[in-house]
Amino acid sequence: MAETPKVKKVKELKRLKYEFNGLEREELGSTLATAVSRKSGLEDEKKSVVSQIGSQINGENFIINEASEKLRSGYEYRPIQVEVTYDYKTGTVEITRLDTKEQVEMRDMRADERQMELSKAPEKK
Repeated sequence: MAETPKVKKVKELKRLKYEFNGLEREELGSTLATAVSRKSGLEDEKKSVVSQIGSQINGENFIINEASEKLRSGYEYRPIQVEVTYDYKTGTVEITRLDTKEQVEMRDMRADERQMELSKAPEKK
């Protein structure tokens, strides 16, 4: 009968501590510096984008609030063409909207409004 061997040697991989040499450390340092620099740039870009989007959100919030208020109240103030009638006999001022012909104000004349404007005298030739 054949004798069984007393020693068996097999090659396999095992995860063990490995010390980096100078060149490997230099390469790792370069990789680290590049990654830190890229990360810093990305963080700056993120801040800029977040700020930009924040501004856009604020703009939309303004539109939402403005439209909500108009919808809730049912009106807004705008420049509307009106006709102002100074009645010197009654001493009143009447203000009428030209778009709807609605009288929006009737009040007594103020002191500065009571004086009629002087007409320009015809020019002599």
